[in-house]
Amino acid sequence: MSKDLSEAELSSFVAAAGNSLTSAQSQLATGLDIQTGLVLSNAEIEARVGVKTDAQGKLNIQTISAQDIRQGGLNVDALSTVKISFVATAIEGQSQPLQATGPVRTKEDVIGELRKQPGLASLDKILGGLQYDAVFIPESARWLVTALDPNQRVVREAILPDK
Repeated sequence: MSKDLSEAELSSFVAAAGNSLTSAQSQLATGLDIQTGLVLSNAEIEARVGVKTDAQGKLNIQTISAQDIRQGGLNVDALSTVKISFVATAIEGQSQPLQATGPVRTKEDVIGELRKQPGLASLDKILGGLQYDAVFIPESARWLVTALDPNQRVVREAILPDK
């Protein structure tokens, strides 16, 4: 890829995308007396980008324009698809707290659900084995399930319901 492509740390890109969605929600609710934390319940952003790791091991993405592709010299097969899913949560203090109870599902069950997601079996083979972990979040009755590569980098992360 050419050196003049825009580059950003993946976590900064995700934060900027989240801020943009929050701003868009606020604009949708202008003049209404509603909390915008729940206007959009789910949103997904999918981007074709170049991906590389910097000297500190942080994942960086390089944006690709249509002009970059038209000018050639860019191997489109080398691009990665970054898919970011946003799930709305209640604004802290705005809803009645759920009773903190134990999980209904087991850790193995929710890890098994994440393993079934398309592409993870291929990534498991390509990366030499993925490690999975799941943490139950009692306040929201959800699981945070993570797939890590052998270098402990997050490959996939999902929030799954307990029921």
